[in-house]
Amino acid sequence: LAKGHPLVRPSVFGDVGWAGPRAIGRMESAPISAAGVGLEFLQGLVRLDAARGLDRGAGWRVDFYLEMR
Repeated sequence: LAKGHPLVRPSVFGDVGWAGPRAIGRMESAPISAAGVGLEFLQGLVRLDAARGLDRGAGWRVDFYLEMR
């Protein structure tokens, strides 16, 4: 979710995902989840995100994105 001016826009996000070998009819492990906040500049050309895993023992992750359109 993002709201604000197109030049600088704060965001809040969450995600859930799973990857790995698939057992027939069920997953062998639970999906992982994270939540975070970010700043978007110049309508998404530059982005800075900080997220923390919601699972036990998960840490912080900071990502910087630069998109060339």
